[in-house]
Amino acid sequence: MDNAEEIFVFTRQASYEKIVRKMTAISHQSKSRIQVLTLEDADSLQDTINQSDLLVNGTSLGMDGISMPLPEQIELPSQILVADVIYHFETPFLKWARNQNVTAINGLGMLLYQGAEAFELWTGKTMPSQEIWQCLEELYK
Repeated sequence: MDNAEEIFVFTRQASYEKIVRKMTAISHQSKSRIQVLTLEDADSLQDTINQSDLLVNGTSLGMDGISMPLPEQIELPSQILVADVIYHFETPFLKWARNQNVTAINGLGMLLYQGAEAFELWTGKTMPSQEIWQCLEELYK
């Protein structure tokens, strides 16, 4: 996170104050500016996405195979990378992004590398990430 110049976090209006407090605390510990905006402000959402390099769905929305974390009328800029932390199937969010011809990835890599960090912390050894990656790819085809 420290290498990100600016981070935009979108949340529902009902959670706005709580998320602002959390993001303020995180921004004090990092070198990144963090702005919190509401999902209900579609114009700000579109403007922010237009100037972004990365768009991440960090919620469970989409695990039902139907729900979308963003309004489907949002248009993605061609340079953006879209990621979803959900890894066990292609979510509506990833399908939506791919239909707009942008690069979209699931959360399988995040799962692997979080596990690798934990493995090293607990064992002091390097996890055989490449071998495990091959197994994960086979398992989640």
